[in-house]
Amino acid sequence: MAPQLRERLSASFVRRLCDARVEVHRAYVEADGMGGVTTTWRKISTLPARMVNKSDAEQILDDAVRSTAVWEMLVHASADILAHDRVTFPGDQDRIFDVIGTDQGQTELLVQKVGLVERMG
Repeated sequence: MAPQLRERLSASFVRRLCDARVEVHRAYVEADGMGGVTTTWRKISTLPARMVNKSDAEQILDDAVRSTAVWEMLVHASADILAHDRVTFPGDQDRIFDVIGTDQGQTELLVQKVGLVERMG
């Protein structure tokens, strides 16, 4: 498929499918000035996305019930998202999704699928 056609089809899918806006955050490790390091999360982009809940579960770990939610996010095929990034909704920094994988880099993609796990308090 010609790159121009793939780009137009991808943009069309994103316009029709992606009904939410999300922020992508990436960890940066910096010297803290006292011989150690600190990790800060910086927003690298805001983009349209579609969030799809794949499963919800509860586990008993260390005598406590822990909830887990697995999500899939659809975004533009060329979106800059890496495993270990974080995703949030603008204005709602309490809801955090950890990126566990993406199919970016595969050939002929029209949309990118990103695997997420929601962090539960």
